[in-house]
Amino acid sequence: MKMGITIWNERIAPVFDVAGNVYIVDTTENTPTGESISLPQAPFAKIDFLLQAGVEVLICGAISRPLLRSAHGAGLKVIPFVSGSVAEVLASWSAGELETAARTMPGCGCKQRGRRNRGTGCIRRNVPRR
Repeated sequence: MKMGITIWNERIAPVFDVAGNVYIVDTTENTPTGESISLPQAPFAKIDFLLQAGVEVLICGAISRPLLRSAHGAGLKVIPFVSGSVAEVLASWSAGELETAARTMPGCGCKQRGRRNRGTGCIRRNVPRR
């Protein structure tokens, strides 16, 4: 399976909508290998680019609801509001612990961070997973 991780300075890019690079990793190998690739500037073109590259899972920081809906509609599984270095995220993914509180962005408001949700809710809980 191919996984895309939006990056900025070897860390997860804080906002997918304006991210400039993606690290695409083939997770089917014993030692996951990947490459950094520039993303298109247009936000919806980023999703098309990832799909054409064969990416099935996108790990990113914050993502706007319209882009998240578009990604899900196209069959891309999105794990949003992740923070940390690429190495930390890959290690967490391998251990099956990516969606723990330690990898959730501050301010997400998820119960995972021990905070009550305010307003319309957290994207992680309210958007159906694929």
